[in-house]
Parts: sequence; structure tokens; C-alpha cells
Amino acid sequence: MKAKTIQEAVRKSPFKPFFLQIDNGAKVKVEHPEWIIFNGRKTECIVAEGRDDFHYLDLDHVSGLAYLQNGHRSRNRTKGK
Repeated sequence: MKAKTIQEAVRKSPFKPFFLQIDNGAKVKVEHPEWIIFNGRKTECIVAEGRDDFHYLDLDHVSGLAYLQNGHRSRNRTKGK
């Protein structure tokens, strides 16, 4: 997934929490726009989940993005690398 796709979700106003789907089936929740940061080349990111959990992600292994609305997954976006 391209960083641009994720950055568009982060900049959305009002912000809506979303999950990043990893190609191994794991999901990482982005609960706040300030809890994700990208490296300079925009090929990797770090996501804070709560106070103690951090996820280091290579964007080549992020396969999708899903928003949550009313407690249910409502929209799933996937884009090529």
C-alpha cells in the first residue's frame, strides 16, 4: 500500500479511526492521527496503539485499509504498491 493512501485517511476531517490490514492477516488500529509516523522515504511507518504498544510496518506488507462505523467494518480499501 502506498503511504499516500494512508495519509489521506489520516488527514480526513473529521478523523475516523481505521485498521491497516497486514498481509499475514494481522490488523493494526490507527485510533488518532498523531499516532502514526512515516519514515522519510514513506516506505515504513510506526503506529502507536495505546501507551505501550508500537507497530513497525513495512508498507510493502500492508494490503488494505478498513474504516469502522458504528462498531462494524463498513468500507474496505485496497490499493496496489
